[in-house]
Amino acid sequence: MLQAEIATYRGGWTEQLSHRVPTAFERQTSGFLGQTFWRVGGTMLLGMALYRWGVLTGERSTRLYRLLVAGGAVGVGIVLLGVRYIEAADWSADAALIWRQFNYWASLLVAGGYVGLVTLYARWRPGGPLTRAFAAVGRTAFTNYLLQTVVATSVFYGHGLGLFGRVGRAEALGMVLAFWAVQISLSVLWIRFFRFGPVEWLWRTLTYREFQPLVRS
Repeated sequence: MLQAEIATYRGGWTEQLSHRVPTAFERQTSGFLGQTFWRVGGTMLLGMALYRWGVLTGERSTRLYRLLVAGGAVGVGIVLLGVRYIEAADWSADAALIWRQFNYWASLLVAGGYVGLVTLYARWRPGGPLTRAFAAVGRTAFTNYLLQTVVATSVFYGHGLGLFGRVGRAEALGMVLAFWAVQISLSVLWIRFFRFGPVEWLWRTLTYREFQPLVRS
């Protein structure tokens, strides 16, 4: 199955459809109703609550954000424990199902840790370069998400460079860091002249049904 999938994604666009269409159909029907809806819906509600409580806007105590960072460290430990578990099981499919539970719950703690770290840093250096970079990426998050998709599929799939299954973990991590550097730099440069990312501007315009100001005055 793995070799068939590798061959499929190293092929052209039409060959990939034979694998992509049934996979997408399953994820957007039974997969969505059975798992994604509850997970995404629940975390969206949690995020809305954290925003209203002032957690995401940096209005709570320093102690709370330090506790979030500590919880994030615990979450990373749980994730690594899950990795150790599946590695000991030789990366079997059965072990992968159990390993997903490690990551499923620990990811909430890790996300909270990110919130704590970013907030504490922003308080320490409100006008610092890293804080400005975070803000720029936040204002272009939707654009960056789609750009990652376009670049990654062009690099790994057969209609592009066809590196699917040819890149090791260390090489993949290096590619991630390199592309992050490019995306952060582009985001900072873009926000110097514009209020939001191009996709964010389009989304806001469609939402409010009138053209939104884009260029900074």
